[in-house]
Amino acid sequence: CRLYDLHGPSLKPPCSFGPRCFDGAPGEQDFEAALFEAMLQAMMRNGGMGRRREEPRKPEDVVEGMLGLGLIGALLGISWVLSPLLSPVLGRWASWAKWQWRFLLFDLGGALSRG
Repeated sequence: CRLYDLHGPSLKPPCSFGPRCFDGAPGEQDFEAALFEAMLQAMMRNGGMGRRREEPRKPEDVVEGMLGLGLIGALLGISWVLSPLLSPVLGRWASWAKWQWRFLLFDLGGALSRG
């Protein structure tokens, strides 16, 4: 009952680190700090954040990328040119024109056979 009176329903003492409290064993905080410091020192020894010095680029390194960009550009250009030809509006117009041509041929055939 005394723990409840001292610390409330959590039965734990208040945390001195603010709203986010460390719930580990007492020695774990020292271990975490030592581990973090060792990681920082290892990064500093390796040049920081695992970065390597990049070699200057040669024209041979860029050829494949430029080829890929050229192919994508060519495909986009072809699709831009062909899209009006393959659109549904043009398809409907072509169907209408085909039926009009058939009706015209039928009418002319009937007129020629009567006359």
